[in-house]
Amino acid sequence: MRRTDATRTEIRAENTNATAQAAAFRMINAAHDWEFQADTAGNVLFRDVTQNSNPLVIEPNITNETIRVDSGNGGRVGIRTGNNVNFTLEVNGTIGVTGTGQVHPDYVFEPDYELESIDEHASYMFENKHLPAVGAGKYDDQGRAVIELTARSQGMLEELEKAHIYIAQLHDRLKSKEDELSHLKEEMAALTEAVRTLVEQRP
Repeated sequence: MRRTDATRTEIRAENTNATAQAAAFRMINAAHDWEFQADTAGNVLFRDVTQNSNPLVIEPNITNETIRVDSGNGGRVGIRTGNNVNFTLEVNGTIGVTGTGQVHPDYVFEPDYELESIDEHASYMFENKHLPAVGAGKYDDQGRAVIELTARSQGMLEELEKAHIYIAQLHDRLKSKEDELSHLKEEMAALTEAVRTLVEQRP
């Protein structure tokens, strides 16, 4: 549809039936069948009719500019950022990740976990120049760092938990040495007192 005046141009798929049936705009060719649909609940669906799936669902009554694609600075995407998108991907809110195959690294506290010694950990760390659970840094063909956030955060948390185990081990060793030193001081004081008594008893 084309207009040459200042009047708004639109393509409308409207269903005014009282039973609130869906209204849709459908695109079909030999390769695939796609559909934009306003369903009976008021949602807007971008449907893959061929696969019978809904890759994109937009619910009604959402905040203005919940998702914004900014063409400036090479293209940026903002979620709940309003009209100021400062990064390639910016999210104003929390981010949750599931279904990645990752697990929480609390397994390091299990009795059957084979925790490397402090010396073994330090040897690996200095020889390979990275922490064992974090892995070596990866770069793309342009030399830019590539970071898989879920794996990296799990590796960092595993190393943090192991570090706290090492701290507890070192604390126990230090406490043991402090107890030994305190005992030696008591023995030394007793010996000093015994020697002083012997000296005083000499004729």
